[in-house]
Amino acid sequence: MVPEIARGKPGVMDHIEAVKNWRAIGQKVVIWGLVAAELAISLAEEGKDVVMIGRGGEDTLARDYPMGRRFYVLRKLTDVNLPRETPESKRVSNPEVLYYIDVQEITAGGIKTVNNDGRERVLPYDTLIISREREPNDTLFNELQGKAPEVYKIGDCSEVGDIKTAIFGANEVARKI
Repeated sequence: MVPEIARGKPGVMDHIEAVKNWRAIGQKVVIWGLVAAELAISLAEEGKDVVMIGRGGEDTLARDYPMGRRFYVLRKLTDVNLPRETPESKRVSNPEVLYYIDVQEITAGGIKTVNNDGRERVLPYDTLIISREREPNDTLFNELQGKAPEVYKIGDCSEVGDIKTAIFGANEVARKI
């Protein structure tokens, strides 16, 4: 979901649009949402200047990732005491990760933020990727009503979740049919 404060602003796209239109992403990237850690790492590895911001702390970084991937992200983006034996697992400074951030204003010049200590900062950007809350999307389900004998809601159509939950839900529906 793109929050009202970001709607219609230049260079703003949601996470899905960013993945689909990879080439449209500028050099200075701000990702609003700590769930997009792997996207942030990938963009940084391509040479882009990336800053991730979120309202939570380190405990929310990649929180819904499978354990192995979460350890990878935590090794790359935090100072959590985890083994860093190979060069690929060393901590990186790009992307920069900012915790406990509230967005105050978005202009063409940058994103005005404030942290929980009251410090303000303006983050310049070419591209702002929104990767925050999602909502169920049942548009296709509604379009298919009456066009097929049976239509079922699965995945993000019924409830927002991860791919594993969607696959298990689809499996359950298939077994009942």
